[in-house]
Amino acid sequence: MGALSGNIDGSAIPGMNTLNLAVTNGSEGFVSGVTSGANFNLNVPAGNDRVLILAYNNLGLQGSSLVGAKSLTNQSVPGVLDGGNQVVLGPADAVIARQPITYANVPGGYGEPVTIGDYIIAASGGGFSFGNYTTDFPVFPAGAAVSGDYYQAFAMAKSSAKPTQMMILGKSFTSAAPLFFNFPPPWSYAGPQPAARPTFDLAYSGFPSKTGTYMAAYTDWTVSTTGIYEIYMVASSNYLKGATTLTVPDLTGLAGFVAPPSSGSNVNWVALIAQDSVGIAMPMSSSATITTVENGGTYTVP
Repeated sequence: MGALSGNIDGSAIPGMNTLNLAVTNGSEGFVSGVTSGANFNLNVPAGNDRVLILAYNNLGLQGSSLVGAKSLTNQSVPGVLDGGNQVVLGPADAVIARQPITYANVPGGYGEPVTIGDYIIAASGGGFSFGNYTTDFPVFPAGAAVSGDYYQAFAMAKSSAKPTQMMILGKSFTSAAPLFFNFPPPWSYAGPQPAARPTFDLAYSGFPSKTGTYMAAYTDWTVSTTGIYEIYMVASSNYLKGATTLTVPDLTGLAGFVAPPSSGSNVNWVALIAQDSVGIAMPMSSSATITTVENGGTYTVP
């Protein structure tokens, strides 16, 4: 790490009330807020860095939206941003273009979908959110993009009656274009029978093709003397060979592994079924899709 100082004026960007810096060097990344027009001094990855200046319209609980961006490459750290010159965001750095978002087959009883946008930085693989959107999303100014950067967008819809029943559809792409999300049939699941080692029934016919599908189940519980314990299981459809259940295994024979939750413990659970073009638990590439149906809840161990 090293010191990066400087001064940025974002006042010319309409709607800007928050400035963030995303600083990357190889696989290292750093994001922090700065004040427009004020000197800053940050501890960031040392070397020859790329600095992305991000202007947001931050509405607090209502979320934030990217309204401007500027990219500076080959910035020496330790050092001073842009050779000591004040960096001024101008009209060319403002977000002007937007692309529409269309949703199809949103199930009845589900709320209006929301799309969360991420921007992934070339080389480092790290990224940051550029806001939550319902009808359209902003396009990065051409001058802020670098070859290898790409977008990720995740559309989420929840059951109004049971908010832990939801669907998440993800896409990644290098060139901004209209977004279309086609929701699968909903998956209703009340959850496993309460047990210290529950069995999850993950039967779902909403993915006609089993290519790239997998199932996952998660449980956690609190032990007062130590904290929260978690178990997370993932299995591909190929591995399951037609089976649709996952049972938490007995792992007490493994040295150091925790005992299952005791009688009376409150257990939180999440179960999901997904179809993923890049594989289980792999980062999304620059051109990928993932569709997930999910349920969750709580029970008490008998």
